[in-house]
Amino acid sequence: MARATGIEISESAVAVVELDGTPRKWKVNGAARTLIETAAESGEERIKAVAAACKASMKGAKAGREQVALGISASLAVVREIPLPFTSPEQIQKVIKFESESHLHSCDIDDVVVAWHKVSESAGKARVLVFAVRKDDLKAGLSAIDRIGIDPVHVNLDATALFQFWKAFPGMPAEGGHVLLDISESVTHVVLISEGNLRMIRSVRLGTETVTRALATDLNIEKDKARTITRQMVLGDMSGPFGDPATGDVSSTTPRSELREGIVRDSAAHFAGRVANEVRRTLSSVLFEGKVSSLQITGVGSTMPGLTEALSEAVGAPVAQFDTLAGVDHKLTKEQAAWIGGASGLALIGLGHNPLKLEFRQEEFIFTRGFDRIKEPAIAGLVLLLLLGGVMTASAWNSAQEARTRLALGAAQGREIAEIYLRTLEKPAIGKIVTKNEGKLEAERIRAALKSKENDGSAVLAALRTEISGANGPENHIRNAYGIEPGAKGSDVRGTAVSALSRIRDWYDILLKHPELHGKFTIESLKTSTHEIEWTMDLEDSAAFEVLAKDFRALPGKPKVESGTDRPMAGKRRFEGCKITWPKEI
Repeated sequence: MARATGIEISESAVAVVELDGTPRKWKVNGAARTLIETAAESGEERIKAVAAACKASMKGAKAGREQVALGISASLAVVREIPLPFTSPEQIQKVIKFESESHLHSCDIDDVVVAWHKVSESAGKARVLVFAVRKDDLKAGLSAIDRIGIDPVHVNLDATALFQFWKAFPGMPAEGGHVLLDISESVTHVVLISEGNLRMIRSVRLGTETVTRALATDLNIEKDKARTITRQMVLGDMSGPFGDPATGDVSSTTPRSELREGIVRDSAAHFAGRVANEVRRTLSSVLFEGKVSSLQITGVGSTMPGLTEALSEAVGAPVAQFDTLAGVDHKLTKEQAAWIGGASGLALIGLGHNPLKLEFRQEEFIFTRGFDRIKEPAIAGLVLLLLLGGVMTASAWNSAQEARTRLALGAAQGREIAEIYLRTLEKPAIGKIVTKNEGKLEAERIRAALKSKENDGSAVLAALRTEISGANGPENHIRNAYGIEPGAKGSDVRGTAVSALSRIRDWYDILLKHPELHGKFTIESLKTSTHEIEWTMDLEDSAAFEVLAKDFRALPGKPKVESGTDRPMAGKRRFEGCKITWPKEI
């Protein structure tokens, strides 16, 4: 079965969970959580400490490194709800970063990556949650796990991943308003859910360390000893954490001990009250239709004494622990079950469960190693396709020698086609052209070349096997997709292959042909098929596009060229929906 790993980097710890199965039924292969041993909030020291904690957690969970989703703390994201005058996802995607700019007062729009989720729509208008994460924070998280040799396929937020984990459980209510509360050492995430849809996320700087700091001050003890007391409280061990802090004697029953016990209980009650107030404030800050039907809590601080009672009184609804292991095959402890929610949600993204469709691997952070993951299966599949084509055609020949000759030619042609793929995808010059979108371009080529099958080695091979056994037969597939005659000596693969990849090769050859434009434009999006290339680009002016369009029109097959919508950007013009279209009969 499929396996995927979720790595959750919070402000205080790194949690790793590996799941095995599907988004409908999974088991937990392993889980581990390691505290980040540094007080630094950023910089090289922080990156080193996160990398060390991640390495320890990966080892503890015995987790795989192939299909990984990374989650960074939602406390690093600016979350805003904004109105838009349309509802189409395509329209929203085109303008979301521009529309977000006026709502992100604390950061420059060029310094963030923006993802979005539609929370409601009415009368042709939509309300959208915008999540903006600073590029420096994304870079820090990716750099930390890169140091231990991990390149995640997806990057998300821990709180959004927790919601998706909640949504994956069978029987979760699709109606009413619900609250998910995740309490860690440093941060509490409040997740509001309305009618089964994410409504709002808010991060508050409250956690078990809040209690630890209060205890250290009020009891005049070291933080490590105060932290021990806090941990005993959340684990439900109230048997004797109130002894002499100087000697470590926890059995004392002197008045001083009773006083300390009162201080400890008051600290826990004060913390519970503050969390309840923040939940109430979050609920009042948004248009949360109807009353709260339920509140579920999770995280390392979710069992703090007095918390359930304070929350129930604040929201007027039943409060319960989020049972993260309900119906799941696992070997985890109760303590582990309290914190696996976010990391498990990330792992489910790796298994294909991503209803929010958030993705922060954008722009310069886009995942670029997709081809490495399928290169060998794809090449093997392509060679196999032509080999089998040669074998099937050769069966009509009477001569065994001729059959062997055709088989050899088929194999050689398969290698040639594989080389076209490789050269097209790995040409160094492409990095100078597409800059931030190199990875997206690579992924689009692979998807187009393999008829939009999943970018996954097993799916590629399955697709090729389907084509081999299809009604049209492998010979027709080879002729139609690559323009060659299987096994024929006169077939020139380089000269006659007409596929989505060869179209892209011609396209960027023209971009390379105009060095006077290099560094003066960027490609923002690109998709291709056998008969069409569509892209969005930023250029200096319309005249610059016409320079390229003239050469595009001269491509083989006399394609039609469209400049798309031309609108002003900062110092440039944006051409959206540029197209090169070839006649279908070519």
